[in-house]
Amino acid sequence: MGCTDVLHLLRGLALGLLVSAPVTAHEFWIEPRDFTLDANQDLVAELRVGEDMRGDTFPYLPPRFVRFDVLSGDETFPMPGRIGDDPAVNVSGLPVGLLELVYVSTASEVTYTDASTYARFIEDEGLEHVAARNAERGLDPVGLTEAFTRYVKSLVAVGDGVGADRVAGLKIEIVSGLNPYRDDLSDGLPLQVLLDGEPNAGTRLRLLQRHASGELTEDRYETDDEGRAVVVVEPGATVLANVVWLEELTAGPGKAAWHSHWASLTFAVPN
Repeated sequence: MGCTDVLHLLRGLALGLLVSAPVTAHEFWIEPRDFTLDANQDLVAELRVGEDMRGDTFPYLPPRFVRFDVLSGDETFPMPGRIGDDPAVNVSGLPVGLLELVYVSTASEVTYTDASTYARFIEDEGLEHVAARNAERGLDPVGLTEAFTRYVKSLVAVGDGVGADRVAGLKIEIVSGLNPYRDDLSDGLPLQVLLDGEPNAGTRLRLLQRHASGELTEDRYETDDEGRAVVVVEPGATVLANVVWLEELTAGPGKAAWHSHWASLTFAVPN
């Protein structure tokens, strides 16, 4: 198979995975194999799509993202990679401190074919107002087309892990108010949801934790007037926070009725 054939194959695979994501999965995230690294240790991380912190890996495909960066302090570096790399992240020579990995997908579309699947999505993400608006607009969930974009962040500690999660300038993002690798989390960890850089109040934030025992738990929070929720995390857990915001579009034949914007944040909690 020639290079052109490989590229077409990978593009087709990427489209298939992403188009099915909201129907079969509620998460798209970055999962480093190690969230805490020694200085000069390589960072290996996978893009994953699935449910309950389980899912398929997703390769490094430039046609499927508009941004893929490493943030260190005030500096931003493009994520290196080759088309088809899986794991999508394999980086050496990282700076010491708290790093943010940032990924923004290209926009894709999905058409729902099952009312129960759509109802589950609405319930899980606390989007009852969307269902009510669909009724007002005379939109049936079956056959409804939705555009969607993913805004993905992960926090990794290299060496001393010193630093703070900074605002990455995404359409919607989750920002940690504490450094999970350095700060005391016994009173909870404040997470803030920003939409266009402003606090997003009254939004459901889903928090999944894969505990050291292997058990998976999920907690749901609602952001306050400042877009914040103080979440409880357990030592030794790998954490995935997720939030969804839907933007209403002018529907028409063959057009999307909504654009869903999905934000996720992953990190680990030291023992």
